[in-house]
Amino acid sequence: MLEDFEIQITCSRCGAKTRKPIKWIRKNDELLCGCGEHIALDAEQFKSEIASIAKALADFERSLKRAGH
Repeated sequence: MLEDFEIQITCSRCGAKTRKPIKWIRKNDELLCGCGEHIALDAEQFKSEIASIAKALADFERSLKRAGH
């Protein structure tokens, strides 16, 4: 489930924002922006965002369990 969440990647050249799933980011080392810029990807740089998403999911799951779902 976590691997399907998307992270926004912003092009430093044109400012375009692209959303890609975590699993895609882990498997790819660059993203080609529509402006032609090659954006280097390093899954390590997204660790804090991935950790935040994982925490939010865990909190949500706990809330569901407390609500009886």
